[in-house]
Amino acid sequence: MIENSMAKQAWPSEPMSTALQRLAGPGSAESAASAAVARMNSIQLASPTWGESIATLVAKRSTALFPPNVHEWLSSDALRHATSIPELLPDNLVDFEEEQWYQLLSISSEDRLSFAWAPRSEVITLLLQAPDAVGRQEVLNEHKAVILQDLGESLGQVDRREIAELATFAAKATECESGGYTEAATALAANVLDSALEKYQQAILDKLDVPRKIQKRHLLTQEIAGKHPGEVEREQFFGSGRLILLLATYGLNGVFETYRLPKPPDPKFNRNMLAHRVGDDTYKPHYALHALLLTNALLRWLHIQDLGDAEHSGE
Repeated sequence: MIENSMAKQAWPSEPMSTALQRLAGPGSAESAASAAVARMNSIQLASPTWGESIATLVAKRSTALFPPNVHEWLSSDALRHATSIPELLPDNLVDFEEEQWYQLLSISSEDRLSFAWAPRSEVITLLLQAPDAVGRQEVLNEHKAVILQDLGESLGQVDRREIAELATFAAKATECESGGYTEAATALAANVLDSALEKYQQAILDKLDVPRKIQKRHLLTQEIAGKHPGEVEREQFFGSGRLILLLATYGLNGVFETYRLPKPPDPKFNRNMLAHRVGDDTYKPHYALHALLLTNALLRWLHIQDLGDAEHSGE
């Protein structure tokens, strides 16, 4: 049995152990191996037509991560309709239908939010059922304690050296919001978000196949907003990794729009407005969750990327 083969492995390789931990969560390498198999077998994709692209990606990654016998199984038809490979979809969204993922993209753009990796699926179901932006904000307000718990757990998964410091500061912002220091949480989370984009925006441009360098944050987010799949073959969009990127970053459009006094306050979360205009009309109580959800999603996406030389200093 493949489960026994995986569980009995000594896993001498640090990358092997890390890969299994990312698939299955915290625990020993042996339990991670068993849990990885269980998750792969239990999580069903919404559309079986994506099987080919999924199998290709799994085969490519498993060559480097797993022993030959495990790699052979991972490359087989057994995974044609199942996945927990984190490059494909955030784990809190795997149980939703295809159209719901694209509905979340629309909501992300409208509300300047992200729902990738947090909050939990039960809250996302309520958000999808809400009639409008006001209703969705009511859901966020009502379930804030649970969302903050989800954010804390999600940020705790970011342990890569390159971005762990940013995740630590984002976690501190989450603690500020839990303690009632909403304005401090908003300011800190917004600046963690800005710092992450400044340092790693080239990674996003590379994933979007944008050939030119972009330094201005609002121009970067406009590029992201222009990458909605439209009529593109859905399985190609999914397999390329663009769906998970957009689920993580689509809500950034507008967050870095230019703001200068005496321009009226932006009615939605705007990091540049918060940096240049402090007041009750700009630091609205719900902006903390917006900043935290966007920051968490970006950091979690960066966590699963091969960052390489993707650092880029922007303005």
